[in-house]
Amino acid sequence: MNYKTLLAVFIIIAIGVMLLRTDSGREYLSTVGNVFSGLFAGGGLGGGGSTGPFGMIMNVDRTAFLGQSFSLQNSSVSISGLADSPLRIGGVQLRKSDLEAVVEMDNAKGVFEYTVAGTVKFEGTAERVVVDGNTYSPFEKELKVDFEMVPLEFLLTGLNERRIIISSATGSIARLNPDGSIKSTEELAAEHLEIFHFTGYLEFQKGNNAKLDGIASAVRGTSGQSSFNW
Repeated sequence: MNYKTLLAVFIIIAIGVMLLRTDSGREYLSTVGNVFSGLFAGGGLGGGGSTGPFGMIMNVDRTAFLGQSFSLQNSSVSISGLADSPLRIGGVQLRKSDLEAVVEMDNAKGVFEYTVAGTVKFEGTAERVVVDGNTYSPFEKELKVDFEMVPLEFLLTGLNERRIIISSATGSIARLNPDGSIKSTEELAAEHLEIFHFTGYLEFQKGNNAKLDGIASAVRGTSGQSSFNW
């Protein structure tokens, strides 16, 4: 091993140590590890088809996500809708229910759920919360946040899920080339989907459309006698 190789190894180790010293660095290393672990999923966990992580965009009816919950770590959330229960920030009730509200959260941690009743629930913490333009910052590091809303639209970024299972999706899903162009598209009709090692964002748009956009290690879909395996 020559000195250039030794130097390269030393630099890589040094960068890794520096990243491990910060929360954002550890999150980045965890995300990279989760995505590339899909390379070894093979025909078992990953379902076979993919030879590596790839970009994907899925547009479906938002009912596909009924009952789904996501564990958030340092995510950003922006949601507008009708409050189905009082909004509680930092243990204080800010708003009564049955009122329209816009809520934004930075570095949110906790459980985000789209319930079978069609409401969005969040219980966890955030480093900053904005409700209808009013900013709430914690005295310490984080604010406790608890709310349930009927969403008109929302954007949830920083998703990092090992496996997403959707029992029935209607719409379309596209697999992207490295340059962002579309490699292939599948039309979904009550499709059962499994998405592995997903990193990206989920958006509920006005109307009834939901968009899942990001990177996955593998996607498997089945509907009746047809199926696809990326």
